[in-house]
Amino acid sequence: MQDDKFNASLAIVRLRDFYQQGKLQVVLNRKSKLFLDKTGRSYRTVVKDAIESLETSQYFRGPSPVHHHEEENVTVYEFLVILYQGHMYVKFYISALGAEMHSVHPAEKAPDRTFFKFK
Repeated sequence: MQDDKFNASLAIVRLRDFYQQGKLQVVLNRKSKLFLDKTGRSYRTVVKDAIESLETSQYFRGPSPVHHHEEENVTVYEFLVILYQGHMYVKFYISALGAEMHSVHPAEKAPDRTFFKFK
């Protein structure tokens, strides 16, 4: 569990650095695009809000390997961020070169006890 907390903390620091350097790409899935359309929020605003809201206690799972990036070491980190009056599911792909945000939409399930393991 201590490794999970360290990995989550490191992922947050790296994500914020990549965001500030302009190395965070946004490649949203269909569910995330529908959420943005429904709420009228821009992806830039939601990405900024999500990055600023990330906390180690909101870590959900990861790091997981991304199997369709064989040439590059890419890992997936998932968070359940409290944002816009609810729990938002946020998924990032992180490599040595930068990061991608792939999902940001309301969580489909309420967080279980594992979500609160670092509090």
